[in-house]
Formats: sequence, structure tokens, C-alpha cells
Amino acid sequence: MTLTVSAISKRLKNNWVLRDISFAFEAGSVVGVCGPTGSGKSTLLKVLAGKEKPNGGSFELNDLDMWSANGRTLYLTDNYGQKSWFGFSPPPRKNKIESVYAAIESNSEIVLLDEPFCGVDNFQKAEIFLRIQNAAAEKEKYVILATADFADVLLACDQVVLIDKGEMLQSGTPEEVYSEPISSR
Repeated sequence: MTLTVSAISKRLKNNWVLRDISFAFEAGSVVGVCGPTGSGKSTLLKVLAGKEKPNGGSFELNDLDMWSANGRTLYLTDNYGQKSWFGFSPPPRKNKIESVYAAIESNSEIVLLDEPFCGVDNFQKAEIFLRIQNAAAEKEKYVILATADFADVLLACDQVVLIDKGEMLQSGTPEEVYSEPISSR
């Protein structure tokens, strides 16, 4: 089954925060949305979670509108607090690592992780990467994580979407994006 993000756009007053962001991926995959601070990563996750209303676009799982499907999406913020706008909210956790584990082990089909590795040391990151990848594959979850660190995407993701200033610059496997960056074209 394919999860499709199609032409997501979001305006705040006269400024485009997101402009026509599109990508698709299969169950069991981890997608990294990567870009600098202020690029629109968190806004994209908030739109996908239903927290913010887009000005255009769609979010579908095999033609089912995910904004109207209750209980299928879990959004984990970057401040340990778990928030759900579609019906699932696990109990609060003591720290970020426990929160990430609870999110990926939840019953939610789609897991959105906003900066899940911020403030986590490299040894702990390796374990978290493995748990995210295993949970996605074994439970056929759709995981989208936002990060400013491309090294995290290289290690944790099957696919990467690079965004800056609200626009998608490039997408592909981390290896493709690394070996043929948009700047070399």
C-alpha cells in the first residue's frame, strides 16, 4: 500500500511556508524530511498530522484521505510531548528515547517524528535507528521523520526528501541524494 503526500502547500499571511511538496512510499519504509532550520519540516509534519490546515494538496493511503481517517496517525513532537490529532495518544514518557520507542511501537499505522534525534548522542542514535527501521518493517508502518542532520537520514532512512524555504529540492534514496546532490546538477 502506498502513502502519498501530494502537492502540499501552506501559506501564512503572504508567505508560502510549504509549496507543492510531494512524495510517496510503501509500508515498512522510513522517509526523512531533511532541511535547515526554518525550511518547513515541522510545518509539513503538522499539516500531515492535521494540526495545521493546508492551502492545497492531499495526504492519502491508497486513495483514502488520511485527514479524515481517525486513529491511524501519531505525531511526536521534538519536546518529548506526544500529540495525536487522529485518536491515539500514548502515555507521557520520561525522555525523548522512551517517547520515540512508544511512538514506533504504538498501534498507529503512520508515525510522524519531529527531530527525534535532537540532543541524543551517537551511541543512542544507532540503537534508535535500528528500532525505528525494524518497527517500520515488521509492523508495516509508514514513518516520516524530520531532521536537519543529513547524517541521520543516511543512517536511518530508506528515502529522503530535501526541502528548503518550503520547497522540495530533491528526493530519492539517501545514497542517491548524497552522490548526486542538487547542487552538482
